Amino acid sequence: MTGTTFVLKSIVYLLSLTVAVQPVLSVPLDDATDNTFERRDTKPPASQLQAGQPSNCDKWAYCRAGDTCSTIANRYKVAVSNLIKWNPALGSNCKGIKQNYFLCYGLKAAAPPSYAVVGIKDGCVERKAIQDLQRDTDAFNMLLLALTYMRSLSTGNPFSFFGIASIHGAPFVAWPDSKANGNYDRGTGYCPHNANIFLPWHRPYLIMMEQQVYSAAIQIANKFPTSTRSRYQAAAKRVRLPFWDWANKDYQSHTPAIMKQSQIFVQDYNGPKTIQNPLFSYIFKSGENTFNTPGIQGQSQTKRGNYNGDEGLADRNMQGGFQGRRQSVYDTLMVQSDFHSFADRLENIHGDVHNQIGGFMPILWYSSYDPIFWLHHNNVDRLYAIWQAANPGRGFSSDDAAPTFQRRVNGGDRDTSSTPLYPFKHANGAYWTANDVNPVKNMFNYGFGYPEVPCSLRSSKDSTLDTYATQQINNLYRQQVPSRKMKRGYQTEAPALEWNINTVVDQAEIACTFSVVFFFGEPPKDPLQWDSCGQKVGSFAILGNPGMQRMSKIMTSIIPITQALKSKVKNTEDETAVNDYLAKNLVWKVLSDGKSVDVTKLTTLKVGVTNNQVVPPADDSQKPIYGEPKLNTSVTKKKKCGASVVEDLTNPKKKDGQRKQLSNRFQKIKTSVSKVVTPPTYGYTPPKGY
Repeated sequence: MTGTTFVLKSIVYLLSLTVAVQPVLSVPLDDATDNTFERRDTKPPASQLQAGQPSNCDKWAYCRAGDTCSTIANRYKVAVSNLIKWNPALGSNCKGIKQNYFLCYGLKAAAPPSYAVVGIKDGCVERKAIQDLQRDTDAFNMLLLALTYMRSLSTGNPFSFFGIASIHGAPFVAWPDSKANGNYDRGTGYCPHNANIFLPWHRPYLIMMEQQVYSAAIQIANKFPTSTRSRYQAAAKRVRLPFWDWANKDYQSHTPAIMKQSQIFVQDYNGPKTIQNPLFSYIFKSGENTFNTPGIQGQSQTKRGNYNGDEGLADRNMQGGFQGRRQSVYDTLMVQSDFHSFADRLENIHGDVHNQIGGFMPILWYSSYDPIFWLHHNNVDRLYAIWQAANPGRGFSSDDAAPTFQRRVNGGDRDTSSTPLYPFKHANGAYWTANDVNPVKNMFNYGFGYPEVPCSLRSSKDSTLDTYATQQINNLYRQQVPSRKMKRGYQTEAPALEWNINTVVDQAEIACTFSVVFFFGEPPKDPLQWDSCGQKVGSFAILGNPGMQRMSKIMTSIIPITQALKSKVKNTEDETAVNDYLAKNLVWKVLSDGKSVDVTKLTTLKVGVTNNQVVPPADDSQKPIYGEPKLNTSVTKKKKCGASVVEDLTNPKKKDGQRKQLSNRFQKIKTSVSKVVTPPTYGYTPPKGY
């Protein structure tokens, strides 16, 4: 680090000390690794800690040559007596101080209960699909009233709808005290994207919103007349955030009808009335929309489809991707047995939904203001919980660190299971971490479950929960294929070839949100028609913000196309026929900000087609067996940005030209693989002659 940078950091820090902030609002910084900086707010390596420090220490000072307890105390405005108390290895006279070691100079401050993320402590209730919650008319009524109340709270209230939504992105202020100073990155929000902590971070975020919605519902129910009060009090206790299952076969990715109507009838404690539907859009109060992004600037409320609010466009775009989305969900839940691969693929599916909804949703800074964001992310969390239940013991895995509002990162930094999920705190003042969301049963302690991971199984064995969740995955998302009739009544579905489009690209290629869209045949000339046209078979979206350059990182995508191929090729088991069709008809385009981008300008973009054998489960309580993916270079080698060798996908180039060895399913791609030929019998041996 240069001397100039060090001096500037020191000045900024000393100035920040003059700001009077309540303890809970004195948010820690995270600007140091090892001894690179004078102080740090994540725990240093044990080898550099003086012994005996308290477990709730959260600030450490680096001892330079010539430092004494007095110089450190003066530097960080802490009493010498506290330094000695918190660092017993110093001794009463401070002679035990060691150069190049870290001293504890601050302890965690407990968050006031009102700002802590504690969930609901009044029983465990399943979150429901929005369509199912509507059937519980009283609970749905209380949800609408609670959301309306939260929207009415002042802009400065941290627990208003606006206040909670602002955590995710713009207007880039500290939470819960928007006036707090610190070494913040005021060009981004708290939410980490394209990172392993993406899923763990959103769980306390959703719990925070849910606990406030629940609290509002309880308060409102208590105001109902005596004759109906107990009825609505009971309904309020059933209130949980609903989810929108955009892979459900009954609704086929259509946006929920209830979210398309601007007004809605409710039963208030003062009587029946019609109100602005809080699920339709968020209406900004005066002074809230200070955003200067074209299309967003000056909007009085959130919009979908486009900046004019074309709900039909959002619906068509979503429905057009249903077939591939449903298969993607099934494969993601079943084939991805390690957390990194699962998290990466689920975040890709999530990003595509943001992009298809359009309007505010594709821009990370503003997406959380759209009410559909919360139902969408609740479904993402639901799928995360289902995977956790079906994969017991497979917890969080570390990954490259993601920069956020409260956490600046350097190359080589890692996100681990102990990385603070800023700004969410427990009642004891400790920050949430990924450890708090593992195992999945931890969520029951915060008052919620899901139909596929129900509260009734909170005390069951992991194996029982695994079996139940696996059954739900098969029942909800599995594509049925022809069965093979066996002797003595034994049946199993025949092994089949599964076809996928595999994509790698550095997220730093384009600053704002962009997507790679795939078609069978040439799409319409108008890029705005691509997402809803009949030729489209899938898309891969990387969310971003206008003009904000992302850090370099290889992103991957797997898009299933087997179902789409069945209407184009007589037999999808015929590799030659499929390869010939795809070589002639597979097309991809790049879309950003509604405009076509020359694919050759994305120097890191590579697209390849693979197939792999899948042996379906013998019954719904079992998981399928997936073979290794085989790259079919004949499909893409003559196309712009097409993969011509395995290394294009397994060891792709980053923006700087350096190659990155991938650790997910892409690493398994080969040009020749062994077939999986033995169907699972699960305790039953097929007769001879099978």
